[in-house]
Amino acid sequence: YDTGTSATSYNYSNVSLNKYADRLRSYYCDKYSENDHWTWCPISDTCIDLLMIDKCNPNVSSLDMIGSKLQVLPALKVDGTLHKLVLIEGEAGIGKSTWAWNMCKRWAKREIFKQIKLLVLMPLHKLCQVTDSKDLWKLYSGHTEDILELDKEAHDTNGRGILFLFDGYEKYTAAIGLNQDMIHKIIHGHYLLEANVIVTTRSSRSTKWKNHVGQHIEILGFSRENARAYMKILNA
Repeated sequence: YDTGTSATSYNYSNVSLNKYADRLRSYYCDKYSENDHWTWCPISDTCIDLLMIDKCNPNVSSLDMIGSKLQVLPALKVDGTLHKLVLIEGEAGIGKSTWAWNMCKRWAKREIFKQIKLLVLMPLHKLCQVTDSKDLWKLYSGHTEDILELDKEAHDTNGRGILFLFDGYEKYTAAIGLNQDMIHKIIHGHYLLEANVIVTTRSSRSTKWKNHVGQHIEILGFSRENARAYMKILNA
């Protein structure tokens, strides 16, 4: 994901969760600027939709737009609150990480998840294990004093208003016991109990989750019509 300005290059002086969120909003938006290396994937300029199905209600299929028109937003309950734990599964290359980055961009632009103070995207392929809660913030802040302040505020609020988006769970190879790893503690509700969590993973790693999630979504990919439209845009 290191395709442009690193989030650690932003000024994080006197960081609280609110100030940290403002920096993350800038960071996520910069990832989709016209000068960013992500322009090969024209997410912000198109209305290409991914077919998604609710695995808890397999008879109900829905379309989630990754362009500017949003019809269905996974993770939200009917009453507008968020599920505690959401699993997004799909085959390799189907669009899970693209979906995750686009959710971050929309949150940054205050289009979705307005009840969330801080959305923290953690690409798990970058991590081998997280044994200390302070390590949760190191991807986006390079200053020790900021990390200590963020960690304390998150702990004091029990994670309220924080949404963790753990992308690529199948690539996470924690070498320590699950009861010691902070990622697993958050996922299973043993740390920052009021935080919300979305996990993306390949379908081959999703079976053990079925009885533990509030919502289970599978990304099926583009319809034939939209695949042709997408390729037409890329070839233009």
